Amino acid sequence: MTKSILFLCLLLFIDTRVVAQTVFRLYDGIAPGSEHWTWNEQLETDSLSKNRVVTNIVTPSITAFIPDKAVATGTAVLLFPGGDMKSLFFDDGVVIAKQLTAKGIAAFVVKYRLARRKTPGTTGPSQSADVTESDSAHTMPLAIADGKAAIDYLRQHAETFGIQPNRIGVLGLSVGGTLVLNLAYQNVDDSRPDFVIPVNARFGTLTTLNVPPNAPPLLIVSTSGNSRQDAVQGATVYQNWIRAGQSAEFHSYIESGTDPDLKKQDLQPINWVGLLTDWLARKGYLTKQLTVAPVQTHINKESAVSAKQPDTERISQAKEPASNAPLQQANQSSVPAKLKQEPRVRTRIQAAANQSTGFRVSGTVRDSATGQPLPGVAIVIDYRKHLTGTNTNAEGQYSIELPTGNHILLARLVGYTPIRKEIRLVDNSLTVDVNMVSVASQLEEVVVTTKGFDQTLRQPMLGANQLNINALKKLPSALGEVDLLRGLQMLPGVTSVGEASNGVNIRGGTTDQNLILLDDTPIFNPTHMFGLFSVFPPDALSTVDLYKGNVPARFGGRAASVLDVSLRNPSLDQFSLSGGVSVVSNKLTADIPIVKGKFGIMVSGRGAFNDFLLPIISDRLANIRAKFGDGVLKAFWRIDNRNTLTVTGYASLDVFRTDLLANLPNVNGTATRYNHQTINVMARWFRTLSPRLNLQTTGIYGHYVPKILSPELSGNLVTLRSSVLQRQLKSNLNYQLSNQKIEVGISGTHYRLEPGTLLPGQSDRVNYITTPTENALELALYADYERSLGPRLAISAGLRYSQFLSLGPSLVRHYAVGEPRDDFSVVDSTRYNAGQITQRYGGPEPRLGIRYSLGTNSSVKLGYNLMRQYLQVVTNTTTPLPTSRWKTSDPNVRPQISQLLTAGYFHSFKNNIYELTLEGYYRATEHIIDYRPGADFLLQPYPETQLLQGRSQAYGIESMISKKKGELTGWINYTYSRTLNQVNEGPSVQQNVNNGNWYRANYDRPHSVNANMTIDVDRHNSFGFTFAYSTGRPYSAPTGFVTIDGAQYPYYGIRNNERLPDYHRLDFTWNIYNPGMRARRWEGRWAFTVYNIYGRKNAYSIFFKAENGKTNAYQLQIFAAPIASLSYNFVFK
Repeated sequence: MTKSILFLCLLLFIDTRVVAQTVFRLYDGIAPGSEHWTWNEQLETDSLSKNRVVTNIVTPSITAFIPDKAVATGTAVLLFPGGDMKSLFFDDGVVIAKQLTAKGIAAFVVKYRLARRKTPGTTGPSQSADVTESDSAHTMPLAIADGKAAIDYLRQHAETFGIQPNRIGVLGLSVGGTLVLNLAYQNVDDSRPDFVIPVNARFGTLTTLNVPPNAPPLLIVSTSGNSRQDAVQGATVYQNWIRAGQSAEFHSYIESGTDPDLKKQDLQPINWVGLLTDWLARKGYLTKQLTVAPVQTHINKESAVSAKQPDTERISQAKEPASNAPLQQANQSSVPAKLKQEPRVRTRIQAAANQSTGFRVSGTVRDSATGQPLPGVAIVIDYRKHLTGTNTNAEGQYSIELPTGNHILLARLVGYTPIRKEIRLVDNSLTVDVNMVSVASQLEEVVVTTKGFDQTLRQPMLGANQLNINALKKLPSALGEVDLLRGLQMLPGVTSVGEASNGVNIRGGTTDQNLILLDDTPIFNPTHMFGLFSVFPPDALSTVDLYKGNVPARFGGRAASVLDVSLRNPSLDQFSLSGGVSVVSNKLTADIPIVKGKFGIMVSGRGAFNDFLLPIISDRLANIRAKFGDGVLKAFWRIDNRNTLTVTGYASLDVFRTDLLANLPNVNGTATRYNHQTINVMARWFRTLSPRLNLQTTGIYGHYVPKILSPELSGNLVTLRSSVLQRQLKSNLNYQLSNQKIEVGISGTHYRLEPGTLLPGQSDRVNYITTPTENALELALYADYERSLGPRLAISAGLRYSQFLSLGPSLVRHYAVGEPRDDFSVVDSTRYNAGQITQRYGGPEPRLGIRYSLGTNSSVKLGYNLMRQYLQVVTNTTTPLPTSRWKTSDPNVRPQISQLLTAGYFHSFKNNIYELTLEGYYRATEHIIDYRPGADFLLQPYPETQLLQGRSQAYGIESMISKKKGELTGWINYTYSRTLNQVNEGPSVQQNVNNGNWYRANYDRPHSVNANMTIDVDRHNSFGFTFAYSTGRPYSAPTGFVTIDGAQYPYYGIRNNERLPDYHRLDFTWNIYNPGMRARRWEGRWAFTVYNIYGRKNAYSIFFKAENGKTNAYQLQIFAAPIASLSYNFVFK
């Protein structure tokens, strides 16, 4: 009690300029987990920085820096210094603590347990030999436990320290940053920090962890002393936080390499402590909630005050710089003698603010191109020696007091070239104005990349690509519509049959062999207006991942690839509105927090109603009417600290009318209208079971309904309707360890297909016709396991076991063996009742990826995939139409089975500015589907009579080099690939294609080159160019002509025997951002685009038509001239 009273009196009577320090032990007795530690704590001095360094810490403690009560805010920060888990650079924490207390923040420097250093001596490289990575990894859980104990301790003694229990955050440097991030991921109850600030953290596998539902606000700082890899991983953690709907900021000050002097000196970063305090102020942590009471008298003297130890005493009584020595002596002399004699309390007093010893340097920082003042610029003075600096205010102004002499002034701002100036203060204050030159942000800006530095080189994944949505918006786009699928086609290995194709072809796969998901819901038709635009609302997208090589085992049901598109979560804190107007469509997106921090919704809609402009483009479009719309509603509810609920609704509608007539039986139509709509719903419950274990359960509903409508002269409307209904329930369990992760799950999917129903309306000439409904069930168990086996080797192994059940009611025909399947070869039939299994398919689907690192910047990988597809499109057109028929596997249509082998080499260079990838693949697919000559699927009750099944082989080499950072970003890639099919069910012409010989697939395009260049001129202007070249796709040309009754008709003896002319195109765009050049809540962007800038007349198809007794060839073109467009987009926050 006596000691506490003395401590209370000291805080009440010291001068307001000083700060108190006291050391407190975190545990009573020996810390749990180190009961057998017999070594002693060591205190040394780093030979380079003169920083006091502590090693072999056995007794965790905190050193308190309590601000004067006149400025105290009630906010506390626990500081975790760095040192590679081998040593602790204590003074780094002390220096920061002093700056925080000056702002009224109570600071506590934490000494946490470290790996034992067996060999005493100076710090530096010599220490690493006797502390292994295994030692450090073993000690990290103990250090995390110390961090949790420190948070618990502060909350228990919040009144004692004059702090608020709901204002306790953590800040870590280097490995200390890794530690505080673990506290954020593993937070439970009283050990949850209220905010987390990792500085120069080493993220490692933390980038792969799921963000907990109750994650605290996060501020990531990556300075010039940090590695580029850590900075990129920091950006990944920031993105994970944002996707989870949590509050986060990321500030990177990694050098661009343009200033060799800076790089040579290895100068340390800016005044990020000022950045930190600004961030805390915006979060409300620097406002005074109540008057901070002095330290009370109920401190537990057994646990709250550290025992007298030689090393601990030296730290708490460390010497200050010489300039502070007199003040320090005076403060010590003011301590009552009785307190000095107390053996178990070590208290020292330090100045909160030094007396002025120099003059003031001030000035204004401006953009060199626009002259606009730049807020938030970090102004650093001699930061290699001191953490001295400030930030510019809203008017770009700064002011800082310095001692006389020579100094280095450094101005830094993300997106600008750092400016370094030498200044000399003699006997006067000085004005130093700075003009900064804009450069591109040092975050990656390339549109299509492999999934980050760590993913490219270190993860055992091949063919995994991610589209940067924000950078995609800078690319040229047809008629001003940002298009995800066109961006995908800039990737190596991704092609299409033309500009109006309904989907993409990936590594030799058909369009229906791609599993396309939007927030886990299936997309059966990915385009609007017959392939001109994609159905994904760009303003609502978060991430776009394409798996064209290694596919995780949680995905199944398609044979070629997976396109996983995620919608962003709604903001829970801030309302925002964005939208745009283009030649084609109008769009609007709103983020609406309903209950701040708990519940919010995101609404996004897009509509195209500008078809009255089509005749301006071409006279041939005068009678065309085309409208489409899509909308998204996403809700996110943070139920509590362990549970969240996400619900997504998506709908799209297309209406297209043409004078061309559909071939509906007995219908005398005057026009044809195509109408197709999608309605998807997803609900996902996420529960955190432990810091490393979580459970996700998802329910999915997807319904696609295409229609063909034909109005007759009488006014009657005849409708051909079909539909695909998919309902799915799945659950995933994810477990994350330090160097490995495991995911297991189960899935059940029910399919209900209505292939076609002809509704005659009021017509008495048209008969009602319907085709049998198909029902099927797909069940799957799956597991993925990824592990690092050392610094060079890592594996990713997955296994999916699927079972497909074709269900009744149905009538199954049995055909004569060896005969063409038709009405004449039926030998028997079996009728199945509802729910009966008509056919069972299934088996294992192994997935394997292996990575071997050749060095820090390069690696080689191998991969193998087996995938089974039970649902497919049957069509006799070059690209499937939106109304094309879907078909489940049954006793007469076997599932497609694809096996893919891949190998790749990956290399990054020039500080990860450039990236080179080289991949090769071979795919073999069994039971591919093609159509027999003269096939007609319309209202066909037995489609197997029109189908043939065979095999396919595809192989290729893909190369790509990209520049991901700087004013100029972009890439160029080249792909050589072939796709060949063979269909040979028998010798009859009705049983084979091309006489049973190999033939080219519709999308076989051997050579393709794609290039993109984006130039960020300044913050307000960017220019983009894209170039695409590919070999023309195959088509079937007549091999002869037949004359019947004097009329000539073409004869097609060989499938795909000719090619269209080569395809190439150059596009251009000019983006103008915030043309008013003023920082305000409403910011606009204009985009001027020219598509096909040199007017290449690319052929979409060549078709033949018999006219006047002879056959004429015609070439169809989609965009045969340059198309200029102007669009406007805005954001309001």
